[in-house]
Amino acid sequence: MNKLLKYSIVTAALMIFAGNVSAAPMYCSVSNPNSDGMDTNNVTYNGTDSDDCYGVVQANDSETLINSLDLWDAVTTPWSLLAKDDTNSGNGSFGGVNFNLSTTAGTSGNWTLTGTAIAPVTLPVYLDFMVVLKGSQRFGAWFLDNVAFDGNDGGTWAINFVNNGGNVPNLSHMSLYTRAGDTPPCTVNCGPNQIPEPTSLLLMGAGLISFGFARRRRSAA
Repeated sequence: MNKLLKYSIVTAALMIFAGNVSAAPMYCSVSNPNSDGMDTNNVTYNGTDSDDCYGVVQANDSETLINSLDLWDAVTTPWSLLAKDDTNSGNGSFGGVNFNLSTTAGTSGNWTLTGTAIAPVTLPVYLDFMVVLKGSQRFGAWFLDNVAFDGNDGGTWAINFVNNGGNVPNLSHMSLYTRAGDTPPCTVNCGPNQIPEPTSLLLMGAGLISFGFARRRRSAA
């Protein structure tokens, strides 16, 4: 089942079970927009919008809190804090890659993620990322599903939620959480009944022909 569909179903089921179908949505949805105005385009990665978002949470983010909220199936595949940046830089390591995260200041800007692989690991690596923007006493989280990190990536960010005073806060810090993705992701002919690509068919045909010649020679002997 598609991850985002699964999350939507689970969230809706929990709301119905609680008898509060009109509860303010925390995740991003076109049909039921986030109540704090958050959107997937608030955080981009290499020119592409994030896959989902969650918030706003009245707290300081931490690995323990993120996983306790079960953000994007964290109970099954928990998140690890990779780096935290307060407009200087933050370093971290995951899966044989050393990372450096840096951001600009203000209410919107750019973020950069660079990294170096440690042998035998080679780039690109496929990871899930969660970008957390903390402003004032609140934070929002944005989900990047199974993206390719090639050593020099990043994107844009924008805080569009407000603080307790009704103003858009400046960035206090950006936190980047990660976990292993699919390596590599399946993009063509996916699934148990997948049809081989033309190249695969040619190789398969050549193998069958060779096998037929071998059997014929064996029969002749």
